[in-house]
Amino acid sequence: MRPPPPARRPQRGIAAVELALVLAMGLAVVPTVVVLGRALHAYTVMQKAVHDAARYLSAVPAAEMATQSSAFAAVALAQSMVVQAAASSPVSPPLVTPLVAVTCDGVPCGSAVPAVIQVSVAEFNVADPLTNLTYQVLLQNGFKLQAVAVMRYGN
Repeated sequence: MRPPPPARRPQRGIAAVELALVLAMGLAVVPTVVVLGRALHAYTVMQKAVHDAARYLSAVPAAEMATQSSAFAAVALAQSMVVQAAASSPVSPPLVTPLVAVTCDGVPCGSAVPAVIQVSVAEFNVADPLTNLTYQVLLQNGFKLQAVAVMRYGN
């Protein structure tokens, strides 16, 4: 005769405990993905804006780039292009024109026809009012990103 099988311990609730552990870890990852996605979106918008501004300045006629007043007007328009693009992205605090640097051959535009034009936003933060707590917990003051575009002068 066979001996009786050993008594089995009831395993009720084990699946609920496993679900709670996995769900807690999964929910901890979701805000991080959201924060990184917002940062990538803001960086992409800013990088495209500075590239468009540099492309615009590289197409300005040489006669306008050689005179100071015309070059300043073109630079102001390029800076406003970047600021308007930043208004549609989660950049905080809002970007203002003095934070957009435009140089022609490493000096301010307007003295001569440049060989290289550089448009840059030195540093900007990414913020989101919905997940502001997450930014403060993860990164203290948000993401600090930089967008730079360098383009050869075409005219």
